[in-house]
Amino acid sequence: MSAGFFSPDDLPSAPTPLDRQLRLGLEEAVGKYFYAYCDAITQVLLSKSDWHFSITEEALRLIINCQNREVYWQILGVIEQLGLCIQEIASEQAIIRVCPSDQKKHPLEIQVGEITAYWDWYEKRDS
Repeated sequence: MSAGFFSPDDLPSAPTPLDRQLRLGLEEAVGKYFYAYCDAITQVLLSKSDWHFSITEEALRLIINCQNREVYWQILGVIEQLGLCIQEIASEQAIIRVCPSDQKKHPLEIQVGEITAYWDWYEKRDS
């Protein structure tokens, strides 16, 4: 919907410092609940990475910055488990972004609801 249809009074106001503070508190709370839903192996892998949630108008996003290539591949190995944990607290619309340690490489970004379909295709391709 175009903003041109609304008068300026009907449009959302710019975020205030309180809005930003509340959003940061929500991101922190979501992170705590998510971590609690993860199994012990996934928690260990997350502890080897810099991770956080980002909440925007578009989606809830789990961002994982991997320290090295080994952790990157281990995180990819449990991405389905990560998706299941996110579904417990959010929705299939959430996004997981896994960033490799090499900044020249592109991060993997996948919607939680697409993980199963992606891995099914990936496993069939390798067999």
